[in-house]
Amino acid sequence: MREIKFRLWDARNKRFGYLQIQANLVSWPNNIWMSQNNIGEAVRFDDVTDWQEYTGLKDRSGKEIFEGDIVMRRVFNYHKQSEVESWRGVVEMQFGEWSAMTTGLWRLQDHVEVIGNIYENGNLLNAQSEAASS
Repeated sequence: MREIKFRLWDARNKRFGYLQIQANLVSWPNNIWMSQNNIGEAVRFDDVTDWQEYTGLKDRSGKEIFEGDIVMRRVFNYHKQSEVESWRGVVEMQFGEWSAMTTGLWRLQDHVEVIGNIYENGNLLNAQSEAASS
């Protein structure tokens, strides 16, 4: 069974908190505090504006992939004899599976790398659009 985890965006303070659901936890009041990145800082649930679910998958370097992450796929270019960027996409639930660029993420997890997220690094998607149009 996969771990049930969430990354929660605190829009007021512009930071993430992380929550892992335990088997015996059924509900919680709105004012519970949770740790952020296991370093003792806290985020109030009242300040959370977006819940992003852990996909249960890890990228090619072993980093956990969450909903809202920006992933980059690299492919080997035989003419250049090196890896080149193929595309960037946002991880989201599509047609009942975690996807990026309409491709099922479970098929690609060994070929993608988490390079950011939509809140802290949204400019990474703009950079790709600008590069593709030039």
